[in-house]
Formats: sequence, C-alpha cells, structure tokens
Amino acid sequence: MAQVQMDSVLKRSVRGPLLQLVTAAIVLIIVLVQAGMLAKLREDRRIEAQRSAENVLRTLALTIDRNLRLIEFSIASVRDALALPEIEAVPPAARHALLLSRATAPQYLGSLLVLDAAGDIVLDSGSVTPRRANFADRDYFRAHRDADAGTFLSHPYASRLRQNDPSIGMTVRVSAADGGFGGVVLGAIRLAFFKALFEKIDLGPDSIVSLVNADGVMVYRHPSTDGAGNTGQSVAHSPVFQRLLADPTAPITGTSQIDGVSRFYVSEKIGDFPLILSVGISASGIYSEWNARALIVGLLTLVVCSLLVGIVLVLRRALIHSYDMEEQLEHMAVTDALTQIPNRRALEMALDTEMRRAAREKTELSVLVIDLDFFKQINDTYGHSAGDAMLRSVGRQVTRAIRRPGDFAARLGGEEFVVILPSTGPAGATFMAERIRKAIAATHVATEDGRRVNATASIGVASGRIETSDPVDRLLHEADGALYKAKGGGRNRVVGSHQDDGFAAAQ
Repeated sequence: MAQVQMDSVLKRSVRGPLLQLVTAAIVLIIVLVQAGMLAKLREDRRIEAQRSAENVLRTLALTIDRNLRLIEFSIASVRDALALPEIEAVPPAARHALLLSRATAPQYLGSLLVLDAAGDIVLDSGSVTPRRANFADRDYFRAHRDADAGTFLSHPYASRLRQNDPSIGMTVRVSAADGGFGGVVLGAIRLAFFKALFEKIDLGPDSIVSLVNADGVMVYRHPSTDGAGNTGQSVAHSPVFQRLLADPTAPITGTSQIDGVSRFYVSEKIGDFPLILSVGISASGIYSEWNARALIVGLLTLVVCSLLVGIVLVLRRALIHSYDMEEQLEHMAVTDALTQIPNRRALEMALDTEMRRAAREKTELSVLVIDLDFFKQINDTYGHSAGDAMLRSVGRQVTRAIRRPGDFAARLGGEEFVVILPSTGPAGATFMAERIRKAIAATHVATEDGRRVNATASIGVASGRIETSDPVDRLLHEADGALYKAKGGGRNRVVGSHQDDGFAAAQ
C-alpha cells in the first residue's frame, strides 16, 4: 500500500509543475556553475598570460641592462684613462690598444669613439688612424657640450661610419684640463642587438615587444609596421605610453597608437637608463584558447540542459559528470602540467599555511628557491623537448629529496622550483639544499638524437622564526635574493640569505 502511494506521488510529480520547476532550477544552477567556471578559467588565463609576459619582460630587461652597463663601463674606463697625464706620452698604436681594448666586449657594440670639443674623432676603435667625421650635430654631443649630462643615451640615428646602420649612442663627457668641455666618449649600440633579442620572443598572434625612450621616441619594436622596428617614431602622446610612463610596473590594457590592436601590457624601466621596455599580448591571443573552450562548454551545457527537460536520469549522470569535471579542474589548478608537482598556486596556499603555523607554534621555517643554471641554453641547443625532460627530471629529484611528511615542493614557474621546510633551521635547510643541488647535478636526460644532457642549479636559502606581522612571502623574497647572490657568485652553489660573504662554495 505504501509502495502504491509512493508511486502515485511520483506520478503526480512528473505530471505536475513540480518537476518542471525543479528541472528549471537545476538547469539554472548548472548554467551559473558553468558560467562561474568559465569566468574563473578566463581569469586564470589572463593571470597565466601576465606571468608569461612578466617572465619574458624580466629576462629581456636583464639582458639589455647588462649589455648597456658593459658599454657604460667601457666608455667610462676610456674617459678615466684619458684623464691620466701620462696617457699623452703613450705611442698612438699602444694608446689605441690600451684605451679601446674593451670596445668589442659588449655584444653589438658598433664602435667606440673619442670626440674632441669640436665633434671630430680623435680616437677610433675601428682604426689606429681615426676615421674622418664630425658629430657635433648629434644629440649625444650637444647634451654634453651644453651641460654635463652624466651617462647620456641618444635617440636612434643612422650611423655615418657604418653605412647608415641604425644605432643609438651612449656617451659620457670628457673634461678639458681647465675643467671645461673637452669632448665625449661615444659607444654606439647597433639596433640589430634589440632586433636579434626581440625576434626570439613569441607570445602569440599580434603580441609585441617594444623599447621606448622615456621621452616617447621608439627605439625598436617587434614586430614592426614599417619593417624597420618603427625606430624613431614618437608615441609620446599615446595613452598607452602615458600610462606606462606614469607607472612602468603596473600592468595595463590599451589600444596601440601604431597598429590599433588592443593589448595587455606589462613594462619595466631598464635600470637607471631612460628606457622603458614593454611586452604586449593581444586580447584575442590571450583568450583564443578560452573562447574555443567556452564554445565547447556552452554547447555541452545546452545539450545537457535540453536532455534534462525530458529525462531525469540524464540529470543525475550530468551532475555526476559535472562533479568529476570540477574535481579534475581543481586538481589541474594546483598541479603543474609539465612536471606533475604542485604549481605556484599550490605553493602560495602552502606557504600561507606554514607561515601561520610557524608563527603560531614559534618554530623555525625555511624556504629554498632553486633555479636551473643556463636553462635557456639547453632549450636553444637541444630543443624544448630536452628542456621539458630536464624540468620533469628535476621535479622528480626535488620531490625525492624531501622526505618528511610536512615538507613541500612546487614549481614556481619556468626553471624555478621552491621547497618549504617546516621546523627547519639554517643548518638543516642548507644541508637539504646541498643534497638537492648534488642530485640535480647528477641528473642526465637523453635527447632525441641520443645525446645526454645535464644541468646544474643555484639555490637560495632563507630561514627564520616567523612573526604574525610578517608578510606571507617574506622568506620567499629572502630566498630569492640569496638565489641572485648564488647566480652572481658563479652558479651551481647554495647561498643563505644571511651569510656574511654572500656565497657558499659549490661542493
């Protein structure tokens, strides 16, 4: 009797409006869930694109700054040597070799010249007997003639000594014996340097890399609209440039004055030089994959919702499938696809948890930042497949090295990994870092053509007791700073953030 009554209730429910209302409510919930998921995926894609652009920006900025500083050092050395009284007594050939011996050291240095107060060449890296030319009309000459401009970086120009080769000049002032203007030392930088550097970057369709003088004059842009890097073109009044100039570190979205394409921009000032480097990724490039996924998800949702109207069983199966998809997406959101170890998002959550625990329990906490040395050379020499294999192998070595249940390892991005060691002081962290460094150094991977590739790693270590007021990323920043010391000290080594000498010798 009870069974009959239940069947009757079910039948009435099917025939009446209740099932339709429930089905409509479920359909609405599914649509909202899918829309939220797509919105999250869209935001994740934007963040991923931003991180990729920032990694490229950081690498390019470091390379450009390093080369410019080499040239700055070269011309400053020549200027300082010219101030020595005994330099005039040195024979011309010997003086040429002595003063201009560094002229070919920086990559893409066109020439190094010493100009007198009239703008004529008196010393020439290209010839013991100086070539005949006058450069008194150049902005880099006038800037020092009118006042001491320090290290001056010129606008782009066509070289008169190198068949109109596009260049920019870096100059320092030479003082005469009476303290007046005695000329300049010029280091000419070929724009081919930036061309070769930028052409290696591919962040998707319509993405660009540009280097602009602080006054809005384009130094070089890739890809360009004129086939020559848009060199010399002014973007001073461009809304995008004005916003980048106001705060070079703030990501922005804007439409290019040059080609009218809407892009997401990240930028950075090049050291102390009046140059702003920016990387722009087109909005269509960022969301092209997401658009395809959104279309597929939308169609699937439509099909599922259509089936739900007539078949309740499909509802149950669809919900189970949706839950499985959500679990898979949650797993993917915290797992690095290449190495299958936790990714940066998982690292941030773990670091927040361990910092809170260490502050609460008054225990020490250590963080290691691991960076593969010369990883770009592996990609360039052996191909990205070998690089990917090396990253996977390093991920395995790092996770094998940490053995306690509370220890945590993740891929920070690119060739960087991070290890969190709870309840671990400097000695234990340094020991663990050295074990990881040795394990990576012993790692070999095979290339497609049978060659064996190995890599080394530099590791920064930071340890300490945590206060509740400390930023979540305090130890991560300290370890990252120690990593830079390890890189600067010769790589393949472990450096702690509080070592007096700054470096720990590699074993």
